[in-house]
Amino acid sequence: MLMDDIEHFLDGCIYFSIKNIQMKSYILKGFYDVSINKTVYLKINMLSIKNENLHIYRISSQIFSISMDNIKEFWIKWDYRKPDFRIQARN
Repeated sequence: MLMDDIEHFLDGCIYFSIKNIQMKSYILKGFYDVSINKTVYLKINMLSIKNENLHIYRISSQIFSISMDNIKEFWIKWDYRKPDFRIQARN
């Protein structure tokens, strides 16, 4: 799979990207589930490509790396960035 294909899936999810000659990094707007070759990785917030390898991160820790040539299926789903809690004042 080509990076252009993956960038198509990431469109709308990217908060900030850094691109130079050696590496491309994508900081996502929140936390997402990412599926690569039918394996789902939960709560991902950053992806990078270096030396034709895709690296996925959760809170600055790399959790998976794969060669771009070995990616047959990729999708990104779900957004965890919306907090779902309430704070109540004490009386």
